[in-house]
Amino acid sequence: MFLVEVNNLEYHKSSKVILNAINWQIKAGERWVVMGNNGCGKTTLVSIIAGYREWSSGTIKLFGEEVTKDNIVELRQKLAFVSSSYFDKCIRYENGLNIVLGAVNGLVADGLEIADKDIVQAKKILAALKMKYKGL
Repeated sequence: MFLVEVNNLEYHKSSKVILNAINWQIKAGERWVVMGNNGCGKTTLVSIIAGYREWSSGTIKLFGEEVTKDNIVELRQKLAFVSSSYFDKCIRYENGLNIVLGAVNGLVADGLEIADKDIVQAKKILAALKMKYKGL
């Protein structure tokens, strides 16, 4: 089973094709780097896989389960997606701590119920990235 499986993924914005026939599989334990020029679709691809953006055609499976509008939040909790470039474009007023904590439950918003241990871990992550004060 693949952790992430993308088949013939396409994303069109207006009449422009941003992603075309993307196929990608990620197995447990693999580490990937998505590289490319600015504007080539890296953030779009990853934000689609994490369920923050709808795609035009193709299928996405996370942990063997096909992604739908009904299950994406639950699946996103297992994926733990965090992207500064995506959140900078879409969520302008959320603090860094809440963005990191969004990986815990698949949602980003103030007022979510988060365990103290998750807050401690998120603060450690921000400190390790030398972003301690960005979390406020």
